Amino acid sequence: MAGNARVIVVCARQADAENIAFSLRRQGLDAIAFGDAKAALAEIRRDPVDMILSEANLTGYSGLAFLAQTRREAPLAQRVLLDNAAMPDETRRMVNEAGPCAVVSGAVESARILELIAIEGPVTHRVGAIFGPAGLETERIESENRNLANQNRLLLKEFAGVQRARAQIQARLTKLEALTGTKTERTGAHSPPAGAGETSDPRIHAISVALDRMIEDPNISLPVVPAVGNKIRNMLTDKHASFDRIAEMIKLESGMSARILHVANSPLYAGLERIRSLPQAMSRLGLRETLNVVQAIVGENLFKTQSPYMARLMLRLWMHSLCCAYANEQIARSLEIPDSDDYFIMGLLHDIGKLLVIHLVERGIAQKTDWAAEGVSEGVVLELMNRRHHDYGRLLMENWNYPSVFADVAMLHDDADSLAGSGEPVIVTYFSNLLSRKLGYSLVPYDGDPLSDHRLAEALNVNQGMRLALEDNIIQLVEKIRETFFPGK
Repeated sequence: MAGNARVIVVCARQADAENIAFSLRRQGLDAIAFGDAKAALAEIRRDPVDMILSEANLTGYSGLAFLAQTRREAPLAQRVLLDNAAMPDETRRMVNEAGPCAVVSGAVESARILELIAIEGPVTHRVGAIFGPAGLETERIESENRNLANQNRLLLKEFAGVQRARAQIQARLTKLEALTGTKTERTGAHSPPAGAGETSDPRIHAISVALDRMIEDPNISLPVVPAVGNKIRNMLTDKHASFDRIAEMIKLESGMSARILHVANSPLYAGLERIRSLPQAMSRLGLRETLNVVQAIVGENLFKTQSPYMARLMLRLWMHSLCCAYANEQIARSLEIPDSDDYFIMGLLHDIGKLLVIHLVERGIAQKTDWAAEGVSEGVVLELMNRRHHDYGRLLMENWNYPSVFADVAMLHDDADSLAGSGEPVIVTYFSNLLSRKLGYSLVPYDGDPLSDHRLAEALNVNQGMRLALEDNIIQLVEKIRETFFPGK
């Protein structure tokens, strides 16, 4: 009866939860690990669970209080307290309130968890039997709620499709302006990002047209994501991904193990003890963070150039992209955004259109084209980036067959007018993009104080205090990122 049972594992350390969940998944259970009680509660509210395993002491939260709350919100789920300490009277009272079906001391044995689940069977099999007709009514209501949630998701998907269509129309208008040297009249709420499509400089216009022709050449070689990058994305969406599978993938990539050890011992993640092996590093980082670090290492290889002429621009672009990636991850965790596994890589690749501009300019210089023969200054490259990186970024994302939301992020990540109608990935990346500018990690200056725009606060659903707290947390995080990835820069 335990097959397909959903189990939530909550520990003070994400890595500990991952280890327990991994052992349970090997027994055929659908086990999900959390190092944060609030995130676990959000998952429990979203989908029914059969069992909740929680340590007594969680980070910033009492495990017993957490179990007591889950008893109220998910009364059908079994609760197991993981503890290895003697219980005082007050703790024993709280245990009674939490109502666990078992208290486990020491190591968690998968067989014992299977035995506990087998006693009752999964929740979906128990509702009618325990509550009779009332239980069936509860199941009907929950089914209707799930149907409504699915309908909402479909509506949001349709709306996202409208946004993408607008973005594609905008890209075509921008391209038309570049080809004709004129500005087109725009209608509707959506307007292009600042600087897009301006053609006051005839030389910028001419180079822009030349870049478009290069892209349209069927023989052109566009930047590609290494195969390992796609493997990582697949693992992020796989709830059954294990430490062993990730370790095997890492060992196949030359030099990656050493790079991960370096990052794990850096100011960004360092603990009291120095890490000396890949399993130790993965245990400290946890599953999701290990995958994020691997994505950062893979992404760094994309942002490389053989041209000393472009090296400074590429380094600044990489610093900005990495800051946005970590900021996206921090915001997603702080705001408990569901389905946020891809937010890190969305931040990492949001400005990928600028990388394509550099790639094309370098190619034009290597081919000794007419426009390159006159010299292409850093200012010219920056202006080309400003005007074309949105539609070029969308083109690359589509070329890589990434989900459409990646193209939305590439196209709309600095378009203030689209905030109200955009999804959370675009809104969060917009915030991260602005904050990295404010901190000086950007190719674009921070003008005024757009982070205080009430539209952004409304779109993120945060008040001023929450926004300032997010900024403060990310400022501290970015300093550690600089020390870890860019020492001495």
